[in-house]
Amino acid sequence: MVIITFLGASVKDYLYLYGKKSPDFPFDYCPICGTCKPHRHKHYERWAVDGNSESLIPIYGYLCQNQNKSEDQDRTISLLPNFLWPFRSMLSEFVEKAVCLRVDDHLCWDELVDILNSRPGLVSAKTVYPILLKKSIPSCCPFY
Repeated sequence: MVIITFLGASVKDYLYLYGKKSPDFPFDYCPICGTCKPHRHKHYERWAVDGNSESLIPIYGYLCQNQNKSEDQDRTISLLPNFLWPFRSMLSEFVEKAVCLRVDDHLCWDELVDILNSRPGLVSAKTVYPILLKKSIPSCCPFY
């Protein structure tokens, strides 16, 4: 289970607050079983990418302490900062900006990437394309 929550206003804030230690679990009860208080179980690192930078940040996992769960039921909970989307490395703000530019200005993928990408090669058109809507795509788009 993934819980998206406020854990800092930016990647920099998040790393300052939780780069070395995990945040306290944000609820008084477990969202899986409703009775226990989950304990810190693990962490993994994940990329947070926008057009200007890329940072490796820790994502912390917690484990439901209720032992009455079936074998196939997942007991882990990951706390994801709200500036990231699940299963994506692009920052939410970056994706929202890309969608607005794409829809409002009718840009092709390469034009969009040139505007968003301050460091060449950090974000490619093949990366941006799957996360945006496929509606009203200009004819210059090579990926459609």
